[in-house]
Amino acid sequence: MPRNAPQRLEVGDVAEIGRFEAKVVRGPGPDDCWIWTGAIGDDGYGRFAIRRDVRGRFPRRPEDGREVMVRPPRYAVALYVGTVPAGLYALHDRCDNPICVRAAEVDGRRPHVVLGTQQENLTTMGARGRSYGGRPIWQHDGLTRAQRVARSRALRLAVRGGWDAEAVRRAMLIGSQPALFDPVEDS
Repeated sequence: MPRNAPQRLEVGDVAEIGRFEAKVVRGPGPDDCWIWTGAIGDDGYGRFAIRRDVRGRFPRRPEDGREVMVRPPRYAVALYVGTVPAGLYALHDRCDNPICVRAAEVDGRRPHVVLGTQQENLTTMGARGRSYGGRPIWQHDGLTRAQRVARSRALRLAVRGGWDAEAVRRAMLIGSQPALFDPVEDS
């Protein structure tokens, strides 16, 4: 397994689950995202701090563990689906929203976040027209890194006091508006 591949992730500590759930706002509709309102890194993806021992298991005493950062969608899969084996990733199957943590099926509707391999993630990216295509890796979804961060942070702010459909819509438009005028090349 590659050195930077994700480790096994098990969830079960009641206090830790409570901390996680307190930072999630669930959209009211059956197809809405569940938005992570906690920490967001400079790449636009969420961060959640947990404590684990060197084997990735719960420490017997909190002081025996070390702080580990995990992506909230991966934690959500472990919480709602079950232990995540080493080497598998949380893939955004339905929404491509880096701070969506909806890993559970709702009213028969598929979850937004599922488990998969890195190869499946890359294949899906290509099928959706999000392959790197020579652009820098941080711009693979058509947004610049700054736009993705701005969108994630605006979305987090839009739901911090509860779901606000109009604020969510505005946040999701960040980076998707085409320029008013395209540059014209001289012929």
